Amino acid sequence: MAHLGHGKPTEMTAEAALAAAKVAKPMAVTHIKRDDDAMGLKPGNPVTVTPDDNAKVPVKGTLVAADANKIILHHANPQTGDIHVHFPRAGFELEAA
Repeated sequence: MAHLGHGKPTEMTAEAALAAAKVAKPMAVTHIKRDDDAMGLKPGNPVTVTPDDNAKVPVKGTLVAADANKIILHHANPQTGDIHVHFPRAGFELEAA
């Protein structure tokens, strides 16, 4: 991380962040194998990702990629438009929807 640095953060309001997300388009996933999920779920499958702690609020979407360490979900809603949400594998449950 020291080599990569922390970028150049710019302060913005929540409204500005949502507006930026809405006009942005998700990038193609190239940093992990798209179909390396141990449960056999494949990209394009409808899924839910749920924290395994006491705040069990699922996020619904379409699986983009998953491996032993991370889950990437395509999610769309009126506030953000199309986004990719990245979850760590530890602490989250991935299930077919």
